[in-house]
Amino acid sequence: MMKRKLIYFYLLVLSFLAFQPTDGHSDTVYMSEKEAIKWAFPKSQQVKEHLLDLSREQITDIEVQSGGIFHESDKKIYTGITKDHIDGHAIITNEIGKFKHITFIVKVSPKGKVEKIAVLTYRESRGGEVRQPRFLHQYKGKKTDDAIKINRDILNITGATMSVRAMNRGVRKVLTILNRYVIS
Repeated sequence: MMKRKLIYFYLLVLSFLAFQPTDGHSDTVYMSEKEAIKWAFPKSQQVKEHLLDLSREQITDIEVQSGGIFHESDKKIYTGITKDHIDGHAIITNEIGKFKHITFIVKVSPKGKVEKIAVLTYRESRGGEVRQPRFLHQYKGKKTDDAIKINRDILNITGATMSVRAMNRGVRKVLTILNRYVIS
């Protein structure tokens, strides 16, 4: 009887521990939305924000081009402006890593190429290396017709494959939205 109670106690403790975060990377906020906009457009005199309403056909197009599901019917676009010159466009997006969203900003030049990318919030317990500058630098200069895939033009991070795939999907989505429906 005592042995059985001891086994139940150990099972209870193990089940409790199984649902605890494994390290301090869960829900780590690196930048607020406001800070991200300032980071993306540090020299712009103003940043305009507008909502791009997307039709069902446009959403399907974005899904085909990015290789991911697009759950939104609209997207907030930020445009940096200095005098009468557009400095670029940016979108803050969310992509599912393994289980949770990764929130990041992608800034694109007026010519439709990635200029900057930064992770705002990382919620997974593993794979947070995708926020490192040496990884994110791989996206600089990417455009819509680039593959943006692991082992083609983006190097993988061991132990973070799902997060890398999520970042790739998000960058492809942002490039598709901006190049097809904003810049063109």
